[in-house]
Amino acid sequence: MAESYVRDHATLASELMRSEPISASLNGRHALVTGGARNIGAAIAVTLARRGCNITAFYRHESSTVEVLRALVEEAGVGFFGVSAELSDPDAAASGIKEASESNGHVDILVNNAATRPRARIGEISADDWDAVLNVNVRAPFLLAQAVLPAMKERGWGRIVNVSGLDAFWGEPQRAHVVASKGALIALTRALANETASWGVTVNALVPGSIDTARAGGQVTLAESEDFLSRVPMGRQGSVWDVAEACSYLASPAAGYVTGQTLLVTGGAFPSVRMPLKEG
Repeated sequence: MAESYVRDHATLASELMRSEPISASLNGRHALVTGGARNIGAAIAVTLARRGCNITAFYRHESSTVEVLRALVEEAGVGFFGVSAELSDPDAAASGIKEASESNGHVDILVNNAATRPRARIGEISADDWDAVLNVNVRAPFLLAQAVLPAMKERGWGRIVNVSGLDAFWGEPQRAHVVASKGALIALTRALANETASWGVTVNALVPGSIDTARAGGQVTLAESEDFLSRVPMGRQGSVWDVAEACSYLASPAAGYVTGQTLLVTGGAFPSVRMPLKEG
């Protein structure tokens, strides 16, 4: 027994000395990022571009920021293609993927970042309101994954990252439809991960905490209040780059044995801190 252990230990040591670290480079890959023209989506697109990815960004009505994004991506020496896509339209997924593939080649990395987060009391949410949220936040990621997976399977390599939210764990008043959609996205992640693991494809969820982003009207959310941040273990908001770097890891060859997981980029805010409840 002792001799076997020594021999195995020596073999392991020899293998470690010969091995090379797994590269985090994404040179020549093609990443599609939804909601890619601003905030977290734009940071993810730029970060992946700097790792060598050609970038396709899906966006809505963000023409000025798209040009800024284009400049940053092209500065990294890779290709950029922008697609104005209304993800509530089920046909947008297929047509957008077709355009992206024709411009930048097959999609290797899909980042489902786009989401809608309207606020309404439970009694005020109509069936149409419910469908509008789930169509963008869950159906679109499913359809986009469905569109890119055949080619990923054929090539034996692919990465899908679904951006969820802390609402999926905490719940939040006046956002029942949003909370349901974010929870469903994590469940979808696990289902896809199990089905695609043998294909060389990984599927993971990314959960940002309180992130410093630009919002319409400059509103401040409860998660950004001094009281809330004082209870976050790291004592600050995260930046869009914190989230982008986490996404870059999940999209890289270095995360090849990571699938079906939920990575929380929250400064320790979950499960350590409970969001204070607002009045309904």
